[in-house]
Amino acid sequence: MAAQSMKLNLTKAAEAEEAPSALNIAEARCDDTPLTTATFKHLRGNRVPVPNLIMPGGHILVLPSPDETARAVAFDAGFDLTEDELNSLREIEAFMQASVKASQPWALSNVSAIQQKQRDDMQAALSEGKDTTNMVIQSRDDINRACLARLNAHDSARRRKTTEELLPMVKPILERFQAALEEHMKLMEETDRAVCTAFSLAFEPSYLYRACFYIATLYRPSARLITSSWTTPGQLLGGLFS
Repeated sequence: MAAQSMKLNLTKAAEAEEAPSALNIAEARCDDTPLTTATFKHLRGNRVPVPNLIMPGGHILVLPSPDETARAVAFDAGFDLTEDELNSLREIEAFMQASVKASQPWALSNVSAIQQKQRDDMQAALSEGKDTTNMVIQSRDDINRACLARLNAHDSARRRKTTEELLPMVKPILERFQAALEEHMKLMEETDRAVCTAFSLAFEPSYLYRACFYIATLYRPSARLITSSWTTPGQLLGGLFS
């Protein structure tokens, strides 16, 4: 008897815990865009499944040129980077490109060529009767180590630039884009619902709405900002930066 009573109490407690509050019910009734609300709760990491309407058959809409679509959606949603953001991002992009270019001569594939040039330079100097006391022909191992040291130095500089400057700059940009996208999708959902109602159709989100969901998934900060190496503004921001 005591065991049955305890089980009943636990069941009631669980039901009370899972039951929505009056506030939850009121908010749900007032929400004119429940699909978008549920979608962005899911994207923010809440334990809310992706609504079936947005992924028919469990398949997400995949776009052929997502960065171009993201650029068009950002324009349509009124999202843009500030002049200061653009200038800072361009400076970082230029730094990364210059660093990569500066490290190219030290690629390990150039070890043989570097050693051969040392030999050619010494032979030319000897042919001209010049002093070669300060000239050396390094071993392949020595050249390999020197190349690795320079490559690692450039790589470290790019990693530091990514960690200390790029990621802190990009995070609020992506968060701002996500917020703009949410508001834009709410307006789209309202329009889609109105059109379906006008034609006595069951509500289904439009192709463009589903495309925006794919962009929101692709550009969410939690996905874009995970990097174990250095990266560039163009790689992180895709169609939002040019």
